[in-house]
Amino acid sequence: MTVLVALNAGTTGTDPMVSDQYQVRLVGVPRIQLPGSDVAIGPAQRRAVFAALALRPGQVVPRDELVAAVWGDDAPAKVTGSVYTHISALRRVLDKIPAPSGQPVLTASRAGYCLTVPAERIDVFQFTRLLEDARRCGSLRDTDGERKALGEALAIWQDEPLAGVPGPAAATQRARLTELWLSAVERHAELRLADGRHEEVVAELAELVCDHPLRENMHRLLMLAMWQGGHADDALAVYRQAKQLIADAAGIEPGRALTEVYERIKAGERPSPRTCGPGARRQVQLPPRAQPFVGRAAERERIGQALAAVGRGRGGSLLVEGGPGTGKTALLLETVAAARAAGHTVLWSATDELAAMTSVDLVCTAAEANATAGVVDGLHQLDRCKSAVLALAAQAPTVIVADDCHWARDRIVRDLRDVLDAAAGLPLLVILGARPYPRGAELQRVVRRIRAGGGCIELGPLSPGELHELGSAMLGRALTPDAVATAHRLTGGIPGYARSFLAVDGHARLGGRDHETGPVSAPGCQALVELITAQYSVLSAPTMRMLATAALLGGSVPRAALAVALDAAPGVLTEAIDEATTAGVIDADGDVVRFRIPVVREAFASRTPQSVRSVLHEELAARLARAGMAAELVGKLLLKAPGALVKDWVPDWLLASVAELGASAPSLATELLTRTIRQPFATEAQRAAMLAALTRILLPSRGLAGVGALPSARLQAAGGVVHPVRKIPVGTQ
Repeated sequence: MTVLVALNAGTTGTDPMVSDQYQVRLVGVPRIQLPGSDVAIGPAQRRAVFAALALRPGQVVPRDELVAAVWGDDAPAKVTGSVYTHISALRRVLDKIPAPSGQPVLTASRAGYCLTVPAERIDVFQFTRLLEDARRCGSLRDTDGERKALGEALAIWQDEPLAGVPGPAAATQRARLTELWLSAVERHAELRLADGRHEEVVAELAELVCDHPLRENMHRLLMLAMWQGGHADDALAVYRQAKQLIADAAGIEPGRALTEVYERIKAGERPSPRTCGPGARRQVQLPPRAQPFVGRAAERERIGQALAAVGRGRGGSLLVEGGPGTGKTALLLETVAAARAAGHTVLWSATDELAAMTSVDLVCTAAEANATAGVVDGLHQLDRCKSAVLALAAQAPTVIVADDCHWARDRIVRDLRDVLDAAAGLPLLVILGARPYPRGAELQRVVRRIRAGGGCIELGPLSPGELHELGSAMLGRALTPDAVATAHRLTGGIPGYARSFLAVDGHARLGGRDHETGPVSAPGCQALVELITAQYSVLSAPTMRMLATAALLGGSVPRAALAVALDAAPGVLTEAIDEATTAGVIDADGDVVRFRIPVVREAFASRTPQSVRSVLHEELAARLARAGMAAELVGKLLLKAPGALVKDWVPDWLLASVAELGASAPSLATELLTRTIRQPFATEAQRAAMLAALTRILLPSRGLAGVGALPSARLQAAGGVVHPVRKIPVGTQ
């Protein structure tokens, strides 16, 4: 059954679906704006539910996705009731919007919920539409139109978007929208500099660079504005400050664009109209190159051969493939540097995961002195982009390096495929970077084509020797073999994880400590957790829940135990395991699910707060024990939740399972028996039985000949009394 939430049926007059009678405001605190007043949505979580629906207008949002968007992994036990409560309250709020009789605003069905407000009435969609208009005008060299569209877009931005809205979805959207806003501010500043309005730019950017110290282009524009205003010394001071900030935060030097402006000012040049003239384009901001870059010798050699071939007039295509953190972007940036050194025309393309937009930027041309780096084209102008790319290739050897192609929409991949077709007859080399998951149908076709031609470069882990080189360079000292082995075991040799692992207290965390609780649980390691979880955020909510549960259960979990722990239907669990396997998170060998990389498991486990983790371990132990799952798995969970040992079911379960535990995990059985015997709730009979079982485990099978070697301290700790001669435990505590 579908429930329609109708707008106020008693309103007469102009149709608000045609006139501007109301607007949905997500910039600032989410609200509904009526003529002369604003309608508040309600408390924070209700605003989060509303925002999650408003960000997908006209689309059905499944209930589990809504829960994941608002609560993430911290959803309360009765979250379904909370959703119903917030939806009911939203209906009452939406009834205040004037609209024609019977006009539905919010629909609820078995599939989920849908907010049927037109996107053009939601300010963030107005904002992104105006930015697209600005890009289109810019590609057509319509400076006046671009300036007007940017000004209108920036006028919408009065505050932080989704202010005070909790939840992972809101955080992601805030980051996406803020990035779009900052890029728009920078481009608008360029256009104003072209108009000679340098004082306005200085006043605006001087404050913004303090809030966003790593945006090199913003520092560059502030320097240009000061330079144009006759304040060269102030501009040089901005560079020195930016250099220090970038070095402190990222450990790298400023990029070429920022450094070039500094060198020109320092050399005493006069500001040139060409610097920010009407035809100027934004500077290309490539991601920073990895420092140091180690390994990948065979891969770099293969790419070098392809670069040499395109220099001889022969085009082609390569695919650099690997999971998250394997260093695809780092290798592609090294490729850009090598292509520039070879004198080729180089273009950089990247797809924005959040905005699903693909840009193509001209890094340099073969005739560098005659080129201005900047945007060749972007979204909605890909046909023009193809023409420009082919024109460049007709003039000189050209290399397109396209990163993050797994996020690209099918229609964009079709355009890339057309470029691949042209590469066969031109000195054009196309190098794509992509993860194995997610992939659309069109990208799968392109991958199969490149693989059939032998152009696939699969990135695996770094070798221990390469990891030693990386760690030694980062930590400033040679790592010991044990330290290298520890880092390699925990990170799987994945460069991105290894860098983060080494960067966070690397000296202390390679000292042979027990990593059962996970290095990412240490203070200061939150960045590594966020890195890993963000890389896999594209996975579905059921798969993320399955991975979080599997991480709590341990690194290697039987499917049957996972099914019991999740209480999931077999089909749902199979789909989640298949998705996680395709994404490279786990291996599903037969009846066992195993995380491929220990630090990934630990990151998923660390997403659950420590206080909640103990409760979950206790609950999972009881559930698995009732289902008759492996005693070793239940026992490990009990030790992770010390409070569970006081439960009255534990002694009987332990006595029933001690034979199995003694055979498969005697040390675990010993620890459980030692701790449980001391619990005050245990009966005398249970204590006697547990002490006898402990004695059997600790006594060597060779009989009295080994009595002298009995670990008496362990028996005493458990409550046994040790005879000074025979060392036989008697009695109970």
